[in-house]
Amino acid sequence: MVIPKEFFNPKSVAIVGASKDKTKPGHLLLYSLLKAKFKGKIYPVNPKADKILGLKVYKNLEVIPGKVSIVIVATPAYTIPEILESCGRKNIRCCIITTSGFSESGTEEGKKLETEILNIARRNNVRLIGPNCMGIYNPKVGMAFFPWQKPEPGPVGFISQSGSIASMFCTISMEKGVRFSKVISSGNELDLNCADFLEYFGEDPETKIILAYIEGVKDGRRFLDVAKKISKEKPLIIWKAGLTSSGSKAASSHTGSLTGLKHVWDAVVKQTGIISVDGIEELLDLTLMFMCYPSAKTEKVAIVGGPGGIVVSAADACDFSNLTLAKLEDETMSKLKKILPPAGTSVLNPVDLGFGSVEWKIYNQTLKFLDEDPNVDVIMAIAGAPTFLGKSFFKFDEFAKGLAKTSKTLKKPLIAVMPEISQTQKPLKTLIKAGIPTYPTPIRAAKTLAKTLNYQKFKEKF
Repeated sequence: MVIPKEFFNPKSVAIVGASKDKTKPGHLLLYSLLKAKFKGKIYPVNPKADKILGLKVYKNLEVIPGKVSIVIVATPAYTIPEILESCGRKNIRCCIITTSGFSESGTEEGKKLETEILNIARRNNVRLIGPNCMGIYNPKVGMAFFPWQKPEPGPVGFISQSGSIASMFCTISMEKGVRFSKVISSGNELDLNCADFLEYFGEDPETKIILAYIEGVKDGRRFLDVAKKISKEKPLIIWKAGLTSSGSKAASSHTGSLTGLKHVWDAVVKQTGIISVDGIEELLDLTLMFMCYPSAKTEKVAIVGGPGGIVVSAADACDFSNLTLAKLEDETMSKLKKILPPAGTSVLNPVDLGFGSVEWKIYNQTLKFLDEDPNVDVIMAIAGAPTFLGKSFFKFDEFAKGLAKTSKTLKKPLIAVMPEISQTQKPLKTLIKAGIPTYPTPIRAAKTLAKTLNYQKFKEKF
């Protein structure tokens, strides 16, 4: 199904229900467009206002001069039928309905109203996103549904049937350096649905990584076919909710979705190459990995660090995730013996630097030796040095600055493990800026490497 290009490249946007009241969705959506520096014309629509946020307000859609690319509706559910009729008379083909109160309400009235607006939309050749959604964030053209969504484009496309998940994930991930091509909050998916948006992202040259939060699938066969086609070319990472009886009931009342059982979803994942995740943290972890290393080989892992207990737990984490600890060559171990302190260290993998981690030159040289070892695919660097000396707690700041500099000279993928505490906020930003995927625990790092590896093996079949 072809999605009208105006949804993603609008020349003008009308907001029906624009409001001076800061607590209203119509104010939020208008303010967000202005903050994102939307490149086209903005037409607020409200019969009771003359100006909002410095913009002229129109009484209805049909008195707006010129062509309108998209209508965003933020008025009560009962008003939608007439607004869609106006879209037809105005020759507007794209409409985003943010309003709730339809099938997700569980009422017969809500279901009937949803059917009515779909019939009106089809009769007038209007395509719909929503209802019960937030709409589109497209940084390239300055479209946004929250004011903190920056006009800074990137390679990640995200589809979310939940508006709150869409906004929350954008906020968290952008702090970690993630940037988006487009984000679509799709809501109840009355007309255009998840499969349509996946297909669009699969063909979109600006989107290199595709993410989705879904509660239910309306056209299972088409979804499966589209997902399988996409996964051969681009990583498709999906957080599927509603897999339990409790989650299924919650999803039904949230977006009106028909959900599926876990064993069915597991079979879909196996057939299609979808990378399935269980929550927002794992969604972010894999996004960071694919952004930094889109086609990395991650099977044989070398672990290096100073805190012995964390280094040992990292080895366990790799085993739990079915990763292989690289067997270091004799030459590599011989080189390490020459630079590491004789006591409290190990030149085997994992490489325990002990008090050697206090001196960055030893850590730095160890990274280079591991990078040169042909048996190593990827390096996991553990932050922290067993000392109170240095400019920062556990020398986290020195670690981050050193790793950022050294990473530029390494040929193999490098990931870091550093706890997310108040003392590491500055060094974490340093690592993010350097493009080094960083995880708070070894188990999250290992799970990310394992799922990356499984996806690469899937792609090798084609």
